[in-house]
Amino acid sequence: MSGEQESSMTAKDKLAHFEKLIDSYLVKQGIHKVEYNEEALKILNMKSFELKALTSQECGELAFSLAQYALYTQQQINEQTARISWAKNSIKSIVARNSGQFDRYTKYKEKEYSIITSDEHAGKINDILSYAQAVSDRLSYMAGRIQSLSNTLIELQRSKRRADNVK
Repeated sequence: MSGEQESSMTAKDKLAHFEKLIDSYLVKQGIHKVEYNEEALKILNMKSFELKALTSQECGELAFSLAQYALYTQQQINEQTARISWAKNSIKSIVARNSGQFDRYTKYKEKEYSIITSDEHAGKINDILSYAQAVSDRLSYMAGRIQSLSNTLIELQRSKRRADNVK
């Protein structure tokens, strides 16, 4: 992409181009996105009496679904982390290009905030950054907790197998 093409793109267009490059790389590496699994939400909302009624095989199947959902959630977190990095680097680049308008004693953060408020493009990138950070904050630790629930189902499966073998 030429410099002229890049300068005429909106912040969202630049982010979409960046994400397309990353997605293309991942596909070339054989790493594909895990699809959203609605079954996992049903599993996450199961009550204890429902868990008691499961067979050991069903516990294993449900554990697998939760593990998939944990991977899906982690991919969502990773996408937000990439957006955050892209936005921060883009803002740094804009600040660097505009740093000449400030005296040399102006602190970096002051320059950054000033440019974000006065430059529409930088403001849009900051909006992307804020949104991605908020989503990332909401999702933090969820993948690990979901994986932990999957592991709990595996332990339940083992327990049920032992109980079945005793009978």
